[in-house]
Amino acid sequence: MSRVKRRNVAIESNNRSDLPAVLFPHVLLPEETVGAILTLFRPLTLFLPWYMDEPKALEKYREAGILRILHPPEEMKPRDDFHRLFEAYKTWCRENPDRGYTVFLQVQQGRDRSEDTIWGIRDILRRMGGEEGPQEAGDPGLLWHLLLHMAREMEAESLEADRVLKELKERRSPLQDVLELEGEDAASVFDDLPEFRSEPSLGPSHWARLIEAWLGLFRGQLQDREVLVTFDRRAWDHIFALMEEGASKEIALPEEPVCFRLPASPLGEEPGNAPIAEEGPLPSIRRNLRSLFMGPKLTTQERMEGLRRLAAEIERDQYVPSARGVLECRVAAINLFDKESPGGGALRPLDGRFIALVERKQ
Repeated sequence: MSRVKRRNVAIESNNRSDLPAVLFPHVLLPEETVGAILTLFRPLTLFLPWYMDEPKALEKYREAGILRILHPPEEMKPRDDFHRLFEAYKTWCRENPDRGYTVFLQVQQGRDRSEDTIWGIRDILRRMGGEEGPQEAGDPGLLWHLLLHMAREMEAESLEADRVLKELKERRSPLQDVLELEGEDAASVFDDLPEFRSEPSLGPSHWARLIEAWLGLFRGQLQDREVLVTFDRRAWDHIFALMEEGASKEIALPEEPVCFRLPASPLGEEPGNAPIAEEGPLPSIRRNLRSLFMGPKLTTQERMEGLRRLAAEIERDQYVPSARGVLECRVAAINLFDKESPGGGALRPLDGRFIALVERKQ
């Protein structure tokens, strides 16, 4: 089902405890993550490319009015046989691992401009999609859609691998009962393994192409002063590295992020639970954050200073250890002094916005 295109205007809301935000640069929102984000940021907008299924597990949040799912403008919608095109392209990538995702993305970035590579990929897309049609193989909208669909599958596989390893690390040693092990001797055989991350597939090149495709499809629908939110530290680290590239060495590097720590909310904690009612200090905290993020007469520096004061107040007055863990939110301003640098160019459409990293920690 299509969604109504939003105008690029300032956000208006009758609920002063609303703190609107946009998931960036993801097109995948795991159910175990959405509750942590919605604790501080609501309503949250999830942008999805055309022909990507809307997660049924998130329907309850949409019905509660705290999650919105939107698509690119109709004029950027690929033709109806997109799924066939996407599946055919994935098959080609599997059969040509040395000329798969990497070569395709290199062409988009202009890092490999050989005639053989460019025309080879165009010929592949033409043979998969037909010679006729309104979209050429080099149409950026089609390329962005292919990339975001691929990115979702890759992120889903990475998250599933993380989940499986976490479950293995939480299991008792299979020898515990047999050998009557106790204490450290009873630890899981996987305890010494570092936290799993699929760096080869979700490394810097993945995030660079994902950001380019996401902005290509959705930047025209961003509203004024919406906060960008990510749940993946690798995405955050990549974005912060781009900010450093876009900083002028003669002026300053990006300001250190502000860190908020709160007791984790039960919202979304158990799969299948409906959103809980507002409780405790959260509405007041969001109102204060809203005034800092969306206040019309504040400079970026004034907003950052206000966020630091608020973070200190929350830590002093509101933070109470919770059995559910801790909700940690890092906030930074995207300030690009050198917009012509590679980093500055990649983030230029987001200059002046705020971005947050939300993580639930035990």
